[in-house]
Amino acid sequence: MVNSPCLDCPDRTPGCHKPEACSAWAEFQKALTAEKNMIDEAQKPLKAFDEYQIARRKRHHIRSGSYRNQPESRALLVLERLAFLK
Repeated sequence: MVNSPCLDCPDRTPGCHKPEACSAWAEFQKALTAEKNMIDEAQKPLKAFDEYQIARRKRHHIRSGSYRNQPESRALLVLERLAFLK
């Protein structure tokens, strides 16, 4: 996790959180954006698996005719995801 450079900054003033005013803040913003992009890329397979499981469950419930009586279980989805990751 990227830490903010502002904790003990001697130049900290109102309005200093602008890339053109503070080079340390600009570097922090670039690093933070890169970290968020890396996390998003790492989560793409999990999101795709979640979407697949939800669609599969919906298809099953529609075919069986019981989709009106059984709400989707988020806990079941989490357990299936954990089994997928192992």
